[in-house]
Amino acid sequence: MRGRVAIPLLLAIALTAGACGDEPSAAPAGTTGGAGVTAATDADGSTIESGAGEGTEAEHAIALIAGELTEEHAFAFGLEDGGLTLPGPEIRVPVGEPVTITLLNVQEFEGPYPHNFVVVADKDQVPPIPLFGAISEGGLDPGERTSLTFTPDAEGSYFYVCTVPGHASDGMWGTFIAE
Repeated sequence: MRGRVAIPLLLAIALTAGACGDEPSAAPAGTTGGAGVTAATDADGSTIESGAGEGTEAEHAIALIAGELTEEHAFAFGLEDGGLTLPGPEIRVPVGEPVTITLLNVQEFEGPYPHNFVVVADKDQVPPIPLFGAISEGGLDPGERTSLTFTPDAEGSYFYVCTVPGHASDGMWGTFIAE
C-alpha cells in the first residue's frame, strides 16, 4: 500500500516543482517541431512538447520519469505527466541546439533501484558509449531528480537507456531522434 501512495506523491511534488519554474516540464500540445520546441511521443502516440516562448533563447526541455512497472523488475522510462511505458517515449530534438533532460526516479517497489539516462547509438552495446555528452552521472536513487544539458551535433536516430546493469535489457530504453 505504501508504494501505491509514493508514486502519486512523488509525481505531485515533481509537477508542482515544474509549475513553479524550478524544473522544466513537458506539456501537451497540438503540433510538433518548430523553433524552441522539443517533442516526445508517449505510448498511445500523443505528442508532448516543451519549449521556450517567442523572444527567448531556445530551450528544449523534456521531463522524464524512471522506475519500475511491476514488482518483477520491468524497468521503464516515461513522461513525467504520462506514466511509465515500455519502451520509453520517443524523444525528438533539434540538431545543434541545447537540450535539457530532467529525470526523476519514481521507483516504488522494493529496492532501492537507481536509474540514469544516457544517449547511445546501440542500446545493446556493453559497455554503452555515450553520445553528445548525454549522460547523467552515477545512479539516481528513488525520489531524486537530476537535469543534464547537452547539444546533439549529428542528425540521426539513436536510443536513450538506463545503464544500470540489466535495466536496458529489461526494457528501460526509448528512441532518441535528432533532426
